[in-house]
Amino acid sequence: MEAYARSLLDDTGPWARFAAETVSDWLEVLARAQPPGRRDTGRAVADRTAVLALLRGALLDLLATGDTARTTAAVTAGLHAMREAASPPRRRLRARDQQRR
Repeated sequence: MEAYARSLLDDTGPWARFAAETVSDWLEVLARAQPPGRRDTGRAVADRTAVLALLRGALLDLLATGDTARTTAAVTAGLHAMREAASPPRRRLRARDQQRR
């Protein structure tokens, strides 16, 4: 965390560009988990960014609170919501109907 923060405050020091390069590195890792034909679309980039934001936010919360159960549940719920939002409308309707039963 300290290195990340330092790179944001001093763009000439030893930590220069660390934050930006870290984001880029993680986005590349997440891209490899997406289907090759979809990776270069704007939606795919936005999805990767959303997943990275979810994970980083949960990590900050976990570091601040130590509440593993809550942060794990939050990541699970967030990923589930993202998956549902990305699924075809018919599949979302079926999932909603199953939840109502």
